[in-house]
Amino acid sequence: MTVAVRSRTIFAMIGNSLICGEYSAVNRRALMAYGIVLTAAILGLVSWFALTGKPLLAFLPAAVVVAFLLVTHPKCVLFQFVFVLFIQVAVTWSVPLFLTDLSALLVILGAAFDILTDDRLPARLPRLTLNFLALLTAVFLAALFGYSPSVSLHPLARIGLLFITFMAVYRLAARVPAVSLVKWFYWICAGHALIALGGFVASAGLQRSYGLSPATFGDLAMIALPIGISLFLWSPKGKAGAYLVGTLIVMGGLLATQSRLSMLFALGFSLVVLVLSLRCTRRVETRTAAQASPGTLAALPGLVFGRAGTVVALASAGMLMLLFFRPGIMDAVTARFANLLSSTPSETIWLRLGLWKFAWSAFADNPLLGIGPGCFRSIHFIIPTVHLETVSVWVRGLSAHNLFLHYLAETGIVGAIALVALFANQYRLARLRWKTVSSTEDGGLTLALYVTSLLFLVTTFIEAGWLWGQTGFAFVFFAAIIVRYSANQNDHHGHSGS
Repeated sequence: MTVAVRSRTIFAMIGNSLICGEYSAVNRRALMAYGIVLTAAILGLVSWFALTGKPLLAFLPAAVVVAFLLVTHPKCVLFQFVFVLFIQVAVTWSVPLFLTDLSALLVILGAAFDILTDDRLPARLPRLTLNFLALLTAVFLAALFGYSPSVSLHPLARIGLLFITFMAVYRLAARVPAVSLVKWFYWICAGHALIALGGFVASAGLQRSYGLSPATFGDLAMIALPIGISLFLWSPKGKAGAYLVGTLIVMGGLLATQSRLSMLFALGFSLVVLVLSLRCTRRVETRTAAQASPGTLAALPGLVFGRAGTVVALASAGMLMLLFFRPGIMDAVTARFANLLSSTPSETIWLRLGLWKFAWSAFADNPLLGIGPGCFRSIHFIIPTVHLETVSVWVRGLSAHNLFLHYLAETGIVGAIALVALFANQYRLARLRWKTVSSTEDGGLTLALYVTSLLFLVTTFIEAGWLWGQTGFAFVFFAAIIVRYSANQNDHHGHSGS
């Protein structure tokens, strides 16, 4: 037996004991003795650090134990990943490191442990792997020939981390139902929406409220609202009420952010969910009429209209109640939308137009490989004519506020093609899966993933940061679920046809 095989066997024995609870071959008295010794050692370390005035280090032993327990349980490590996704906390600024980065590291360790405790290696690489590798290659080439290769190390490392996180979530998603992962995201978002809505109401609408994620909650809630509509429209009658309440809460959270594009996209893609639901109920009705049960939504397209009307009616009633108890609470929101529709662009639109113009200028000067990853923040040094624009004073150090234009500027046509291919392929997979839906058993989940993939694709060309920070982790989370869900369906068809 080779060292590699022996190591995998040992890890498999440990994994079976930890994950499956198979303790029949374990000496329980010895295990308890080791546990007591380990607990005493941890308590001793905690006490020592606390008494010597090092309170942060006192938490370290306990954090190691918690991390170990998370890593050895796929459900727990994925749940913490989704939970932390809505919390924007910087661990250190010297090297940009956020709580979400540490959370992703736990997911990666969890996937590594899962591989080591399995007696077989993965049969094949997941879909989108080549797309991520192509994107990494394009970013590397752009960095190599860019204006500052050292500056490009951070963007390159970020894409690499997202890719490894995607692979890890895909691996662990085999042990957790896709519907559970999507519901976790939705309900955790609803909880954070309550926090944002509370801050908005408390300030009488004068302040924009984002809960615990100041920069990204609007984008995350923009994803969650169409998911909630999908689950509500396609859920059984006994469960529809909970999704209705959650959907209204997410709407309130979006309102609290006062993010105009996030609200418009969320409502627009919720309308797409309604249209697709109506079309699919008629299609499914003709395909599965013989197997339809009395509680099947396939035979009740009118129910979709009724539930959609309920959402609109209750949302309108909630808005009227807010206006009644908090007069003027909507003034700031309506003013922002009025500026959006006015002939004179608002300050934020003016800044974005300037950023987009600079991104296009950088691409025009360097069309093949761009100016280099991470270099857009210093574009005023790279393109001297930028100083002639008044807006340049206000946009230094910012991204292009448009993922596609940002990649055009920093990685040229090579990187932009790799970017579009990645987002187009994740959409294609979700669309193919949606076209195969034949009953309401997974219709809500399938539709939620399909519309989410469409949202990722469309907003990439307008304004999004699906490869940056927290929203980058949100994208790879859903991309991994889409790929895993699609792979499970293909495996099911393969077995049924064999």
